[in-house]
This record gives sequence, structure tokens and C-alpha cells, in this order.
Amino acid sequence: MERHVSSLLIGPGTNAGPNHSFITGPTKGGLGAQTAIDLAQGKPDKILLLGRTESKVTPVIEEIMSISPSTEVHFVPLDLASFKSIRNAAAIINNSVSRIGVLINNAGVMAVKDYTLTEDVLSTNLVRTTSGISF
Repeated sequence: MERHVSSLLIGPGTNAGPNHSFITGPTKGGLGAQTAIDLAQGKPDKILLLGRTESKVTPVIEEIMSISPSTEVHFVPLDLASFKSIRNAAAIINNSVSRIGVLINNAGVMAVKDYTLTEDVLSTNLVRTTSGISF
């Protein structure tokens, strides 16, 4: 019988309460997407995928649902370059679950051509790569 690490961490029958997983940066074909797909093998209660563009995450949601139909899977809009977006995502999460079981901060950008500032006057590259740690 094949066992996945995710089933050992968050699989059914654990006594830690509801199994809720949150992953930033789950775009199809990326590391966050593959991580979410692997976590689905453990049949968690709920997976929330946090990202900027829902259409890039929808294929991942569909794949997770095919692997684990009993898992609730939701997209939460989140742009880590905007504190307003971070607050909105936090409110959605607070209204969705009572606790976070697994949090994987995968979001980031690389190879940015031009130095730009966010609406909060911070380096876009810096906040998209690091603020996931503090939201």
C-alpha cells in the first residue's frame, strides 16, 4: 500500500481536529499546485488555495476534487503586494475555519524586470516574496 507524507501528517483518523490546509501561490504547473495535489492524497477536510488569479488556480481545484471528492476546495483571492488584499483574505479565512492545520507559504515572484512600488509604497518584489510569512 502506497503511503504519502501528506496522509501521515493530515490524513483521516487524526485526533487533532479538522484538517485544513492553506497554500499560497498554487498556480497550475507550479510547486504550490503540486503541493496541493499531493496534500489531497491525504484526504484533508478542506484546502484553501490563495492566489491572485482564480483562472490559473481552477485547474488545480478540479484535480484536487478528482483525487479527493470529500475535500472542500476553495479559492481565496490574495495579492501579497496589497495589505488591503491580505486583510480581505484574512477575513475570508477567519469566516471559513476555526483553525489552520497546515500553512504553506509558496507565493513569490522572480526575474522582475522593473523596480515597482505597491499601493502601500513598498517594493513589489519584496512584499510578494516575503509578506506571506507575516500575513
